[in-house]
Amino acid sequence: MHNLGSLYGGESVALAINDNGVVTGIEMAKQGYVTWYFDGELHDLETINSYNIFARGINNKNNIVRDLSTNTDMRAFLYDGTIHDINELLLPDSGWSVMQAFGINDSGQIAAYGWKNGEGHALLLNPVDMPTVPEPSTFLLLGAGLGGLALWRGKRS
Repeated sequence: MHNLGSLYGGESVALAINDNGVVTGIEMAKQGYVTWYFDGELHDLETINSYNIFARGINNKNNIVRDLSTNTDMRAFLYDGTIHDINELLLPDSGWSVMQAFGINDSGQIAAYGWKNGEGHALLLNPVDMPTVPEPSTFLLLGAGLGGLALWRGKRS
């Protein structure tokens, strides 16, 4: 057994683990709930001001899904090194309001809960449902292409 500790001296709760042993969870700190992940040390997940934040799922790429609730709002987020409001990633005409995210697999599919036309539903979000999240390979291909272009231009000079 391993005590993961806490960032700010509060009571902490582990909520999810991936195959690499990276854990995500929450801490009930003095300033409210803080979400974190543990990969040998604790890291703060850029807490958003709210009353309750839960980092509920993590995949083997260390992408984390979490949600927050305040007295007036519930929203789901994806953390891939940057925080993304899942509702802002959906196709604009979807009509869905994603309230909670519970899990994410290595393909980027997210198990969630949302509302449409006044009714709550279990959701399976696929990466194609969120076209504004670039795949990491997109950045690699762009970098390789720009590097090749620079090399080609250098040889022409």
